[in-house]
Amino acid sequence: MLMMNDKKLLKQINIWFFIIPFLVISVLFSIGMYSSVERKINENYDRFKEDAIDAARNYSYSLKKSVAASRIINELLEEKLIAASKTVMLYHGRFSQAGVKALAASLNVDQISVHNRDGVITYSNIDRYVGWKAEEGHPVHNFIKSGKKEAMDEIRADTVSGEYYKYAYYRLPSGEFVQIGISAGDVKKFLGRFEISKLLDELNEDPNIDQVSLINRDQIIVESSKHESKGTKIDIPEAALSISEGKEISYVDRSGKEVLYNSFIPLIDKGAVVGALFVSSQQKEAAYFAAEELKNSIWLLVTVFIATGGIMLMIYRNGRNYLRLAYYDTNTGLPNQESLKYFLDNLLRQKKWRGAIFMLNFSHLANMALLYGYEYADKVFTEIAEKVKENFDDDGITFRIASDRLVIYSEDLITNDSLDRSLERVKDLFKKNTFSDQNIYMPVEIGIAKISEEEEDPSRILKKALIAISRAKEDGSVSYQYFNAEMEAVIERESLIEKEIIRAINDENDGKEGSIYVLFQPQVEAGTGKVTGFETLARMKSDTLGNVSPVEFIEVAERKRLITPLTKLIVKKTSLFVKMMKERSCRGVRVAVNISGADLMRSDFVEDMKVLIEVCGIEKSDLEFEITESLFMDDFIMANEKLGMLKSMGINISVDDFGTGYSSLSRLRDLNVDIVKIDKQFIDKILVDKREELIIPDIISMAHKLGLKVIAEGVEVEAQRDYLVGADCDTIQGYFFSRPLAPEHAMAFQPKENLPEAPSGGE
Repeated sequence: MLMMNDKKLLKQINIWFFIIPFLVISVLFSIGMYSSVERKINENYDRFKEDAIDAARNYSYSLKKSVAASRIINELLEEKLIAASKTVMLYHGRFSQAGVKALAASLNVDQISVHNRDGVITYSNIDRYVGWKAEEGHPVHNFIKSGKKEAMDEIRADTVSGEYYKYAYYRLPSGEFVQIGISAGDVKKFLGRFEISKLLDELNEDPNIDQVSLINRDQIIVESSKHESKGTKIDIPEAALSISEGKEISYVDRSGKEVLYNSFIPLIDKGAVVGALFVSSQQKEAAYFAAEELKNSIWLLVTVFIATGGIMLMIYRNGRNYLRLAYYDTNTGLPNQESLKYFLDNLLRQKKWRGAIFMLNFSHLANMALLYGYEYADKVFTEIAEKVKENFDDDGITFRIASDRLVIYSEDLITNDSLDRSLERVKDLFKKNTFSDQNIYMPVEIGIAKISEEEEDPSRILKKALIAISRAKEDGSVSYQYFNAEMEAVIERESLIEKEIIRAINDENDGKEGSIYVLFQPQVEAGTGKVTGFETLARMKSDTLGNVSPVEFIEVAERKRLITPLTKLIVKKTSLFVKMMKERSCRGVRVAVNISGADLMRSDFVEDMKVLIEVCGIEKSDLEFEITESLFMDDFIMANEKLGMLKSMGINISVDDFGTGYSSLSRLRDLNVDIVKIDKQFIDKILVDKREELIIPDIISMAHKLGLKVIAEGVEVEAQRDYLVGADCDTIQGYFFSRPLAPEHAMAFQPKENLPEAPSGGE
């Protein structure tokens, strides 16, 4: 029997964790009191050094910010030039003097000039520049000789006007190139404020600063507030060490009349040390009396003894309470997820890794929270937790690992019989008991996972239970499932399919062909053999998974909430096919697209489709949306209302797989549909049932009386085709005429079979 107690669930408090720090603090303070005078003298110097290096850091920060400001302004100009260039390049081959002027005005740039291969300006928004040619050594001439496709100048004076510009150059495929310029006179003046020499002079205005210098990697002073020292070398070890190791270094220099506190701050650009900022400052030395410091140390020592001892005693006495808050759920009193992790880790470490876990998930609580509030739902969950704990307290332990989830662990659950008996106990608990003051039967999903001795990761046992929950089989209000290896394979395959769908959607958005493509199966008019439409059929071919069934990847898309972008992808491909049919074949046909019920019931579905169809550039009447009968089971009124909105837009609506589910002939008059598609299972009966027992003519007749068209799908042989023609079916679809075709083949498709003459009237 498993006996659970706090020692197994809580980390233990070791009193030595408190005694040792207390003793260490006491010894350190005693040593500090003994050496207080000497230490305080050194501390004075250290403090001055810190003040000096703090000042140096501040100056370094100001310098870096100034450089960054210059860089940002320059980058903004470059971004504007790059943005303008993308538009200008689109006009290749269409340049004119008036066009260049208009382009410069619309892009809000100051200069656009088009140069021929020899560098002569042929077009420019500034008339006097036309005909100008760059001389050797000029930046324009250098760009011509470089052979580069594009280049960017620093801010420079224009050769003709003398004004400052920021120029960019872009070579065209023809060998010509475009020069784009932005006036930078004001920017040049503004950047002048950030010149390093001026900044160093400003920093040197501090009365405590003796010198501020900028040195390069060779320890040569490149700029300095002491201008006479510019170009000289600072040949001291601290400078070399700061630059070579990228370290801040501060030291006291007593070699002269004044005591100087020198600091070297490394300057780093793009991860590399490019030099250092040298700051030398003067500080007035102050002498402090040792007795005053000693007195302060004694008082501090006594205070620390009392405060530290009291705090550590309080922490020790209350430590278990703090740990309990960390390892137990406050509402139910059950150990929480952290406690479960610690507990399982201990089992593994102590080589007691056996048993099984039951994971109980109460998804109905979310709906209860929406109806009655979270406090009420949590109160119900607390009641559930108490009953579970009461039932399993003798041979297991119950954990609360989430707001709607419990885990039961027992080391006795080793055999299949013991697992089955425990499962029956859980099922009985929730089938025979009600909860809350409203006597609610609480649905529960149970995932069961045995702990394998070969398993070395406690988190995997929880993952297995979660996987089992996702595959739980219903048994009244209780759904349960034992984990097995096949489930994990299914989950992993679903994950791969999900990633493949996401990749295909992203590829489509990027203009690339992804793993999801569409085929088109012709729909043929029964009486004439004329192609009247197609049905779009989505397919997936993955590099890793091969061909994936539409049923499989569409089900994954619905479960993973990817059906909306997938539907849009298919509608886009269908719209492209419709446009190609009209352009190449000069014939327009209606193309059907299957619509998921989950997608249709979205509040913004109708508006989404309206916008998408307009963007794709086809007529709404070119499309037909197929929906299945099961759609009406959840919310007939809402579903029918959505279909009515789509019909009013001009989109045809068909009911797929008619006769296999919810719909009936009597409900047809209430549905906002245009077409009824007879399911293949009825078509197959044509070959096996007696003709007088077939109900296909009745479905067709009733649909026609209601003003609906009828499509028979799954027609594979001539006898089926002939029967449907005789039954006055409107349209036939199936392998008898064609398998689903690629777009190019579908556009060229023509039925080869001659159809029998359709009846002139009757049913």
